[in-house]
Amino acid sequence: NGMSPNSSILPDQLPKNEHQRFTDEKEAFKKKYEEQVDKLVSQWKLRQVEIKEVMANNPIEGQKKWEATDKEFKNEYEKIKQRANEERLRINDLHERHLDLNINREKAEAQKQLTNAWNEKPIK
Repeated sequence: NGMSPNSSILPDQLPKNEHQRFTDEKEAFKKKYEEQVDKLVSQWKLRQVEIKEVMANNPIEGQKKWEATDKEFKNEYEKIKQRANEERLRINDLHERHLDLNINREKAEAQKQLTNAWNEKPIK
């Protein structure tokens, strides 16, 4: 076929490369969102200390701050979860598209090799 074996990536290497890329991206994704949740938890703990101080002096005001803060942090957590879900969908979609491209590339190469073999040795 005129191509040396080293001139292109071998088909069995493509999924491994894609698998590694996908694995690396998933790990980075996981770390990023764990850090965001950890940061939110730390902020919540600091805010709880502040609210307890307010409650000691003014229980009604402290309760209002508690409820407002609880709502604020729940909303922020939902935003983090929504962004994580969108990112997860993007990562999975990209992985599927890369796998499809790899499969199509392998199918085209196999078809080319079959055609070359057919043309080199016609049936008599």
